[in-house]
Amino acid sequence: MQTRTSPKWLHYLNLIWNGVASLAFGLLAVLTLRSVLEDGLNPYLGQVSNRAFYLLIYTSGFFALVSLVGFIDSLRRVTGKKKINRPNSWRWLKFSIILFPISLYLIWTWESSTSLPDWIFSILVFVGVLVPVVWITRIASTKLWGTHSGRSASLMSLTVSISAPFMIVIQGLVMAGFVMLLFITDFNVFTTAALSLDIEALLQSSMFIFLMMCFLVLVVPVIEELFKTLVIWPLLGMNISPIEGYQAGLMSGAAFALFEGALNAVQTAAVAGNDWIFFLVGRLGGTLIHIFNGGLIGWALATAWSKKEHLKAVLAYLIAMIIHGLWNLIVFVTQFVPVSQGVETNEALSIVAMTVMFLLVSVGFVFFAKHVNKPGEPVSYV
Repeated sequence: MQTRTSPKWLHYLNLIWNGVASLAFGLLAVLTLRSVLEDGLNPYLGQVSNRAFYLLIYTSGFFALVSLVGFIDSLRRVTGKKKINRPNSWRWLKFSIILFPISLYLIWTWESSTSLPDWIFSILVFVGVLVPVVWITRIASTKLWGTHSGRSASLMSLTVSISAPFMIVIQGLVMAGFVMLLFITDFNVFTTAALSLDIEALLQSSMFIFLMMCFLVLVVPVIEELFKTLVIWPLLGMNISPIEGYQAGLMSGAAFALFEGALNAVQTAAVAGNDWIFFLVGRLGGTLIHIFNGGLIGWALATAWSKKEHLKAVLAYLIAMIIHGLWNLIVFVTQFVPVSQGVETNEALSIVAMTVMFLLVSVGFVFFAKHVNKPGEPVSYV
């Protein structure tokens, strides 16, 4: 097969985009910090907790640094400097999961405390979201970790700055279509809720519940799994091997998992009275699924391109959508439906269902990772 993508072209693209992304994320972090520190700005944002703003600062700062790493790597490549490879480096990250229960304990201890500064509490929450992402990705990468550090940073940066906004726009358009459908099929409930701004009126509509289930269980998994690994496509023209596609998919999935988890944490911190422990433990399943599905699709795309086995790509997309849809279905049935009916959620049932799903995906992930990382699989250091 002939290489169809120019590596030089990709390096220049990464250089420009990562530079812009690093500046944008850094500027967002600085402006958000200013809104917290200056009393004249924060009142315009209502009664939102400062914990939400600090979480946004840490998230923006993290991706600013990731984009900067990608920028520096691309700068080295376009100036002709040798690529830095450190295969199987940073092995200590395999033990980073120890920080997760520690952060949970500290959050549980200081959750309702008024003496602990908000910026410190937000660090604990951010660590609780970040550590599982890093640990799962490091464990799943095995010998691949460090082989393409600059590429991995660029993939994370591009996933958050291109793929994620694109998915948000598509989901927004579909949601707008669902709103129009609700307006047509249940006009009275829609107008009552719109005029009185009463969300509870919508929850009484069976059509609204049905549309929400379709959106969460069907639309969201399809859109996210189709476009989450969108930034991997240019790499296919470089004839990357299936194992390199797997690694690229892991990084895209990890970036999206962190992005989604951090934004959900910001929403959770915006109002008081939330169960942080349940939130962070519940995020484990979503994090695992995003990383696993990313690796699966990345491997399948590279396999389909290099070996012309297109059926594997189709099956990988279907498997990823089904896994994601089942997870969202569990969340919908155990949490959204009881709330919509005014019934107290059964946290025990929710935890059991999520745990079973988490274990099943974990077992599948282990066997799949062993298959991908089998001895003799070629790894490129170029």
